[in-house]
Amino acid sequence: MPDFMVKLVEWFVKLGKSLSLAAIVIRFRYKTRLSTIKLAVMVDRAEKAQMRMDKALNMAKTNIKKFGEALDTYKKEM
Repeated sequence: MPDFMVKLVEWFVKLGKSLSLAAIVIRFRYKTRLSTIKLAVMVDRAEKAQMRMDKALNMAKTNIKKFGEALDTYKKEM
């Protein structure tokens, strides 16, 4: 499904409309199946969740590295 359809569905959802309403509009306008629309939205959400998880993992690695450096500094001072 093209990106603009995913954006259209997200726009409907942001407006507080149901996903099924957006799907009905797209189905009649673009002759697309409901399952295709739902799948595209789920994939888009999964990609965003994956990006958030990657960001959190990188932050955790950075924090562990900083903690290790602080611990080394503490040991040297003692």
